[in-house]
Amino acid sequence: GGLIQKLFDAAVAAWARKQSGQSTAMDALWLKLAGAILFAKVRAKISPNLRSLICGSAPLSKETQLFFEMMGISVLQVYGLTETTAICTMDKPSRPRKPGYVGLAISGIEMKVGARNEILVRGPHIFSGYWGRPEETAASMQQGWFRTGDQGEVDVDGNWRIIGRVKSVIVLSSGHNVEPDAIEEKLQNMINAVEQVVLVGHEKPYLTVLLTGTLEDQDVERCLEVINDSLPHYKRIRGYHVRGEPFSIEDGFLTANGKLKRQLVLQEHKEQIEAMYASQTSATARK
Repeated sequence: GGLIQKLFDAAVAAWARKQSGQSTAMDALWLKLAGAILFAKVRAKISPNLRSLICGSAPLSKETQLFFEMMGISVLQVYGLTETTAICTMDKPSRPRKPGYVGLAISGIEMKVGARNEILVRGPHIFSGYWGRPEETAASMQQGWFRTGDQGEVDVDGNWRIIGRVKSVIVLSSGHNVEPDAIEEKLQNMINAVEQVVLVGHEKPYLTVLLTGTLEDQDVERCLEVINDSLPHYKRIRGYHVRGEPFSIEDGFLTANGKLKRQLVLQEHKEQIEAMYASQTSATARK
């Protein structure tokens, strides 16, 4: 509170303007003051020996990365799979990092984008195959390239960004393809107290969403109205269901490293999903 809170708020605003290229004359001062008075204490509290954080295994939000970077803690992202003997890309400490991206392909590793934006990888680090599963091994390869199942894009400097999973793409009955990750991340950041977000709509006429957490209907509806205004018609969310208890490893809906088992969630919540579409159909009929 008090002056400390005001200094923190001023530094956060200055950092945001710096990221968007709209810095003012005072912004450097606010960041320097906050760095000396606040952020140095935060770094020391975490660990006096901390120099960098290395992040992998699951997507890291741009906002989280920028927060730690503002604190003066560099965040190095990596990307890879078990089948690729761990990492394929990595941010280099010696070069500027691009928030939201996972760095450059490591020397000796080739990467490219295939059909449906799938990341294909080739190199000496690729596994020899799945044990006792020759058909699955054959399906994972494409003319010498390993099919990661992840969707990505690469910028002109060679920085890679992960944008979703090929199997997670929602195909509406209209034929429109929707990649859920970006929309789910927006809702995750917008709705207070939300734990998890699962976009629904495969082979359905429109999108709905499953949410977990102790949520107020008015908060959910307000956020859906805001986000829908920024989306094309086929990406707008027309219904939601709230499950109070978050998905967990213990109930089987998350993997051991915390990743959502999307298909299991959809399967086990089929009744709630059908109810969302039934209620929307009834509402349309009444209109």
